[in-house]
Amino acid sequence: MKVNITKVEVGMFWYEDDSFSFKKATDKKVKAIVEFVNKAGGVICGDLTASELFDIKEKQVDWNKARAYIKKFHYPITENEKVIWFDEGGMRSVYEQYSPVRKAFKSIGKKCREDEQWTCGHTTGLYAWHVNFSNGAKGWKRIDSPLYVRPTLLLSCW
Repeated sequence: MKVNITKVEVGMFWYEDDSFSFKKATDKKVKAIVEFVNKAGGVICGDLTASELFDIKEKQVDWNKARAYIKKFHYPITENEKVIWFDEGGMRSVYEQYSPVRKAFKSIGKKCREDEQWTCGHTTGLYAWHVNFSNGAKGWKRIDSPLYVRPTLLLSCW
């Protein structure tokens, strides 16, 4: 199915048939909740912990274990999909438009992003970037600190 990215918005449910809606469809299974859309770049990103297809968990781990979790994460992707981990700029963009995502998670009784979330941005041997979803702060944290990480599905629409 070809996705019309011009109609996709942050906070929508993303279904297994690659359709999208703000109101939860009772006859479809949720694949993810849309967290980020770059219409000019043809990219849609969704939080896989919202999935009704698989039991996908957020992990609270140190940065190296977070990287390994995403790198080894198995998901049945299609040709134009891949599992990603946001960099600090991408994670900050997600935070800045997170209100409809939070609402969608609440409507299905699942936990949205909260607290400090690792990004893939590694700054030095001892520190990596994180974004705090409680207050929007972005900064460095020691890589041995236990923060949260979630797998994100990226769909390229071009």
